[in-house]
Amino acid sequence: MFSAIRQRWPGEDIRVGVYNAGFGAFKPFFDVTEDDLSNVVDVNINGAFAFSREIISAFKDQNLDENGKRGTLIFTGATASLRGNVVTSAFAAGKF
Repeated sequence: MFSAIRQRWPGEDIRVGVYNAGFGAFKPFFDVTEDDLSNVVDVNINGAFAFSREIISAFKDQNLDENGKRGTLIFTGATASLRGNVVTSAFAAGKF
């Protein structure tokens, strides 16, 4: 993704990164499989980490803007991260 952005806009600063990805296995706890949990971890945790690393790396190599900032990193959340229910156990854990 970052290669495509840099190729499309060479030499331009990246000032905002928004991680809005999410994966959930919306089923009762005892129906959640190891594969479901692996997918939750890959998207909600590993993906967020990889995205953060790329965007923060881009930010640190940029000059400060007029407000003294290099960029903004935003993560979207989900209500389940604070209050899960009977079918969001895996999703809630990943978003938390």
